[in-house]
Amino acid sequence: MKKEETYYQSNYNDKFLTYNLIIILLLFIFVIVFFNDYPKTSFELFIDNILIKEHLIFSQRYPFQSQIISNIVMIFAPISGFLLALTLKYKTISKEELIELGAIIETNKFKILLLKFFVMIGLVLFIAMVIFLVYIDYTPLTEVARRNTFIRDTAITVIFFPFLYYGLLMVTVAFFLNIISNPKKVCTYQYHFPYDRKDKIRLLMKNKRKNEK
Repeated sequence: MKKEETYYQSNYNDKFLTYNLIIILLLFIFVIVFFNDYPKTSFELFIDNILIKEHLIFSQRYPFQSQIISNIVMIFAPISGFLLALTLKYKTISKEELIELGAIIETNKFKILLLKFFVMIGLVLFIAMVIFLVYIDYTPLTEVARRNTFIRDTAITVIFFPFLYYGLLMVTVAFFLNIISNPKKVCTYQYHFPYDRKDKIRLLMKNKRKNEK
């Protein structure tokens, strides 16, 4: 009997990702509003002594707050990425089900290998870029404002760029851990949908579980 050809579909916990980003955004706003521009209280002086300085971004208008926010990104984004990776679940889907959903299945082995090669190269470059931006690069917002007319040293900028880097680093860490822990499942991606079929896939998998009971 011929074995049924199956493919893998990965799903992260959307609620964890959403709530995590909302909490971090609120935390950044809290730091901007309730911390002084320079450390004054004993608690702020304690935090100032343990901060990793001259990384990510620096604001002359919010010097102390921008350093706190930068440290939050450097420390908590990888932790959140690890926790996000733990929520990953794989589901198997048959070739017939993929065809029913309108998926395009690639059968040319050369194209598959070429696609995987460029995906891996792109992933390595993307990981290197995110690590550089978060842990190596140092961006005083006043210098950026002098070179760019659209960017100013404001509270919105101090929140927006670290929030963007936080999201990128979290997803990068989660995806990297996914590749390490499930290289075979990740590298057997040989199909794609011409448009979003997420809801239909969920419905199909739900019906499949009902039929198996």
